[in-house]
Amino acid sequence: MKKKKPTFEEALSAASLWCTAWDKDELSDEVLADRVAELLETRNGTRAFFAISLSSESALMDRIPDS
Repeated sequence: MKKKKPTFEEALSAASLWCTAWDKDELSDEVLADRVAELLETRNGTRAFFAISLSSESALMDRIPDS
């Protein structure tokens, strides 16, 4: 069964939620890596992830997880 491709807005929301949870140590590096990998499988997901990670106050791009 194929996964539903997220809209850009859905992907933005997910990326924002996951980055915020990771910043608060509510999400492990491994789980974040898995979720980001899923987002990067689609064009909307890729665009949304980089839009959030590069424009937000998240420390993600400053301390990229080893995972």
